[in-house]
Amino acid sequence: MNSISHDVAVSAISIKRGETLTFAGGVGPVWRVTQGVFKLESYEGENCALIQLAKPGDLVGVEVLCHKAYAYTVRAIVDAKVEVHLASHAHSDPSILVQAFLQQQRQTFDMYKLRTGSISTRLSYLMSLLKYRLDGLEESIQRTDLPILKDIAKIIDSTVETVCRDLNELIPARPQAKSKKKSIATWSHAAKDSLASAIPA
Repeated sequence: MNSISHDVAVSAISIKRGETLTFAGGVGPVWRVTQGVFKLESYEGENCALIQLAKPGDLVGVEVLCHKAYAYTVRAIVDAKVEVHLASHAHSDPSILVQAFLQQQRQTFDMYKLRTGSISTRLSYLMSLLKYRLDGLEESIQRTDLPILKDIAKIIDSTVETVCRDLNELIPARPQAKSKKKSIATWSHAAKDSLASAIPA
């Protein structure tokens, strides 16, 4: 029986914002995030704790390489894409252990930055994660591309009201175009005056 020991991009799928990729206790492949950001959460009864965020390039579900079930429930906080990492077990591709170790360190630092400092600083750091692309560059994002306010508040340990206020300063909402239509009453008075001036006395 042949084992695949390389990172092969297959079964690429799209995950909509709010949809679940894995459930804690489930089994499946190791996933590699190629677009968007996921939140890893742990449930104990009705309590839910945010553990980490996974951005493009990160692996999700590496515990299955050690013959374990998924440790966390993983949901997309924005529209995202993932692909399957085809490694049969940790010994088949030692480099995956190095990647997982370095990734763990960075994700721990990410959570530190998202939970300390001013709310505006935390929010700015979250925006940098959301802009991150697989090629290392940043992409522009609009208000419609962001996670829901409830998710943002939970990630940066704040309130929805505070997030909404600071977000308006960071990414102002597009102003609505002023209506060019005149009211019927205004048009009627203008037409009346125009007609009156046109009729000779």
